[in-house]
Amino acid sequence: EVILRRGLTVISDEVYEKIVFEGRTHHSIASLDEEIKKRTVVVNGFSKTFAMTGWRLGYLAAEKEIAQAVANLQSQSTSGPNSFAQYGAIEALKLPRDIISSMVEAYSGRRQILIRTLGEGTPVRLFPPEGSFYGWVDISPTGLTAADFCARLLEEEDIAVIPGEPFGSSRHVRLSFACDEETLQEACTRLIAFCQQLSG
Repeated sequence: EVILRRGLTVISDEVYEKIVFEGRTHHSIASLDEEIKKRTVVVNGFSKTFAMTGWRLGYLAAEKEIAQAVANLQSQSTSGPNSFAQYGAIEALKLPRDIISSMVEAYSGRRQILIRTLGEGTPVRLFPPEGSFYGWVDISPTGLTAADFCARLLEEEDIAVIPGEPFGSSRHVRLSFACDEETLQEACTRLIAFCQQLSG
């Protein structure tokens, strides 16, 4: 209602649409009705669903006039994606859908490691992710800002996480679970020990 009443255009980043957990399904805002669809620009890519990070290949779906304006702008900033990325994307689209399901299942197992390891009784609080392969962790009990926490964690424990400041919070960090389970478990164990040392 707000979108239509105010004549807004929605830019919907749906790059994680396939990586959702616990029976959830993604619903694009563009699917709500025809009027919303006309006012929505859906942005997506191959990097998350098909593990093609760094290939820099994405796409958008929008009304023709918006898509043309974006194409005009894009053509002045880059000559286009390289050919191997385009061929790779074609092959990715031919893959059976169960490959994506098995990848999401693997992420789900890693997500459970986060929930078990960074759950109740720890000096930090994990917000269990409903989608994507990132955890959002409240580190405020440590007394450090997110930037300071990240710098010290990297220096003292060789663990890299992203400070929450660019996402609007100096009390949270973002960590990726797009790694193997053994590495993730070790990182979580060391992160907890680091936090206990700070809080103790």
